[in-house]
Amino acid sequence: MTGPPITDVRLGPPRLYHESTGDTWDPAWAADDSLVFVGNDGSGWRKACANNVFFNRVRGDDPHDLNGETICMPEYGGGAEKGPDGATWKSSGCLALDGVIYCVVARHTYGTHSGDRFRRQTARGASVIKSPDGGRTWERPAHENYASPMFPGGRFATPYFIHYGQDGVAPPVDHADRFIYAISNNGFWCNGDNYILGRVARAHLGRLDPGDWRFYRGGDGLADAAWVSDPEQAVLIIDNPLHCGESGATYIPALGRYVLVAWSYPGDPNVETDETRLIFYEAPHPWGPWTAVREVASRPHGWYCPRVLAKWQRAAGSEVDAVLATGGDYYEMDDYYRFTVVPLQLRAGGHYPPLPPEPMTCTVSHLETGPGPNRVEYRGAWRQDDSRPKTLTGSEHLSGAEGAALILHFEGRRVRWIASKENSFGIAALSLDGGPERRVDLYTYCVEPQMQRLVYDSGPLPPGPHTLTLRLTGEKNASSKGYTIAHDHFEIEP
Repeated sequence: MTGPPITDVRLGPPRLYHESTGDTWDPAWAADDSLVFVGNDGSGWRKACANNVFFNRVRGDDPHDLNGETICMPEYGGGAEKGPDGATWKSSGCLALDGVIYCVVARHTYGTHSGDRFRRQTARGASVIKSPDGGRTWERPAHENYASPMFPGGRFATPYFIHYGQDGVAPPVDHADRFIYAISNNGFWCNGDNYILGRVARAHLGRLDPGDWRFYRGGDGLADAAWVSDPEQAVLIIDNPLHCGESGATYIPALGRYVLVAWSYPGDPNVETDETRLIFYEAPHPWGPWTAVREVASRPHGWYCPRVLAKWQRAAGSEVDAVLATGGDYYEMDDYYRFTVVPLQLRAGGHYPPLPPEPMTCTVSHLETGPGPNRVEYRGAWRQDDSRPKTLTGSEHLSGAEGAALILHFEGRRVRWIASKENSFGIAALSLDGGPERRVDLYTYCVEPQMQRLVYDSGPLPPGPHTLTLRLTGEKNASSKGYTIAHDHFEIEP
């Protein structure tokens, strides 16, 4: 039975698992009560791997206190390893069903080389693979998926299975006890344009035969006539160009509704990775109609590939407490490129009270120089570079001179440093009120400059006057090509 529409959502404080590294997590609820999922481009838990694709299992009764383990999948190549087609293996959706684990792999080409006019990472040639032994071995083999993918092209290249209950158990709604549903965008990891819906009989999923799949073409989704064998003939269940990153839907049994969280980068997905926009959609059936409930900005962590978990849903009247699993900014590996869980509240009918407004901030640009409060005093050799188009003022101060420093006197309860990161930048050291220095590495492996990055946050401070001292250390990490640092601006909470 369907319930009244979900009308509001609210996110709580995240829990980042710093013992993990990677992204594109899509946790499924397995028979043994664990979460099982494949990850991409990282080392998994406790640096177990360096692979394009690897399998994870996490256990625990509390989503904020989980213990994970990783099994490597070396047949899918080392981290970012490209094949003859210039693409790499990546995963999308995962499913636990009757003791068997399923996931989807496809060939992805990074946005810097994909040829897409929006520089999006493209996905092509998806296949479903399965593991009957807890992720140790997988069918179909990688070479078969490469040579003869189940779903050639990009129309069904990022399928995410709709999640219902533990080990795939589903209520008799929308024929979910007879079929497995999956949603795919039009062949992009990020910033896709739309989604379509596919289904396969539960009894046939394990055959891994693309001929068993059908795609929703419109009308009553309970009728066989609403389904066709060609994904190119499918109707769009959500159409929102450049806002449909790969994602999956989850059934909320207490509300009788489905939730899908679309996501996108508002800027260049190859550089501006510290902000994403999450759009929460809800629907009474897998085929819709899908309605946007709320849009949320994620910054500076840049969460992407979000999934509402089937596990840990707790209902109280017209509200459900749930958990969102996601990962964050892949250029900030030490900070956000982790398995992350976020408390999520869903409400059917009415809205949550508005959140308190964000604290007011005072911006001090690199051009506001001189002695006195909220001014920057430069020491040593600095130069102004006016060819920095994506900075606050179109310019920055840069220095490569060891011992160069700047001083900021301010009154406030918090200060943040906003600066650029480049693959030729070095390490700065910051001291607040004469205290111990905190080192900030301005290197990024991104081939292009990343501007207006949050690189330092003091955290809450006692009210009153403070002094922040920043100096160039003359040091760099082993991967950097140089020692330069750049200064854009400070943000001060009075």
